[in-house]
Amino acid sequence: MIDFLLYLLCCILELRSGILYILDDCLHPLLDEVEAMIFLVLCTKQINDHQGNQKQDYREQKFKTHTAPPKNQSTREANSFQELTTRSASS
Repeated sequence: MIDFLLYLLCCILELRSGILYILDDCLHPLLDEVEAMIFLVLCTKQINDHQGNQKQDYREQKFKTHTAPPKNQSTREANSFQELTTRSASS
């Protein structure tokens, strides 16, 4: 879908660059609307992808903070933390 929209946008840009200059004058209002819709769809997809990546990063960070042993702790404390997380995961 996105590939098709990018192809369509390239076609519109070719029309505007003068390849079909006469048709461009006739289709000018239509081309404006189609171009605006394509940009809207592409921008919406970009925003959705960005928000999806942020949610995934947050989940990964949350998982790491809940499963990693605390830093700068003694080995015994780190082992007891590991036992607690193992018990809570198995329950």
